[in-house]
This record gives sequence, structure tokens and C-alpha cells, in this order.
Amino acid sequence: MKPIIGILGSRQVDKDNPFNSYSKFVFNYAKRIRQAGGIPMGLVSEDVSLDELSVCDGFVLEGGNRITDNYLKVIEYGLKTRKPVLGVCLGAQAMGFYDSGRCLKKVEGHNPMRFDMKFINDSRHDVFLNKNSKVYEALKRKKINVYSLHSYAIDDEIFKGNVFKVSGKASDGTIEVLENKGSGWVVGVQFHPELNKEYLGLFDELIKEARIEMI
Repeated sequence: MKPIIGILGSRQVDKDNPFNSYSKFVFNYAKRIRQAGGIPMGLVSEDVSLDELSVCDGFVLEGGNRITDNYLKVIEYGLKTRKPVLGVCLGAQAMGFYDSGRCLKKVEGHNPMRFDMKFINDSRHDVFLNKNSKVYEALKRKKINVYSLHSYAIDDEIFKGNVFKVSGKASDGTIEVLENKGSGWVVGVQFHPELNKEYLGLFDELIKEARIEMI
């Protein structure tokens, strides 16, 4: 059976105009999940319930502008149930927030293209992975060259490392990869693996871990 991967997208909620409340999903996430052998499913409720989470075998936390309670709820659920979670950009920052509270800082030079695909290659930089990490296991490389599209990052002076540990950094010291310390597979990457099939290994690993938990 193919595992169902719940995707939590960014959302806009307008209390005064319900027709202006929506969830936004990036097609590339669903595409990578399908390529890796999973079934993508959007999590669209304003307040995601346990019933909705229990249907899923794993999760992807998309990037966005604001860490909502749903991000933290999915992270906690993944940690408790051992269902795998892949957090991307804001999803990784949410893991830092879950661990240490408000631990974000503004960074320079990590979003040079301002989301214009004409300049996508200008956004690339190197990330160095710990060899005994979950992301290294998925990609089999100690140095990766990634797409970087973020203006904020986890502040290493505030990050406590209670639940997560740092397993990858950029050359300027910016935290780029977090992973849970205990059993299971809950991983956050500050870069964007969905933009390049070169990093399909992360989605392959997500699906593999989801299949393990289905047994």
C-alpha cells in the first residue's frame, strides 16, 4: 500500500471575509511525494484534528510566512506516534520553535532571488551535513548545494536542543538542518528540496519511514 502523506500548507485567515480564507499548497511537494511512491493529501482545516492526522502515515510541512498552531501540532503528533515528518523552510523553523520557543533571527544573503525563478541559481549555496545524520543517510553526501529562499533562520544562540539537534549548517554558520534526537524520523531542512529532483532522496526516506510505521 502507498502511504498517505499529509501536506500542511501556508494559510491565510480573514475573520471578516470567509471568502478570503484559504490554504496555499505548492504543487512540487505533491509531485515529489508521488515520485517517491506516496499519496499526497492536503490538510486544510483551520484547526487540524486528531482524526485528520490519524489518517496520514507521514507529513510534509511547507514553507510560509507564519508558524501556526497546526505546524506545532503536526510536529508533536509525529514525535509521539513515530510517523515521519519533513519540514521545509518555515517547517524547519517551526521545529526550532517547538524545541526552544521564539528562536528565530533575521539573516542576510539567503534569499537573493526573491522567489523569481529566473534567478533561481543565484539562491544556491553549500550546506555541510553531519555524517551520522538522517539527511546524510538520505542523500549520501556530506556537502550539498541547495536552493535557499529564506530571510529568517534558527538562532543558534537561543536554540536549546532539547528535542532536536543540528545536523547541517551553511558555510556562514546558519542552521540548515534539524532532526529529532530520539527514535523516529522528524527532520527539518531550511532549504528547498522540492525544487530539484536531485534531493528526491529526502522524500524517498520520508516514504520509506512511513511504510515502516504502516506495518
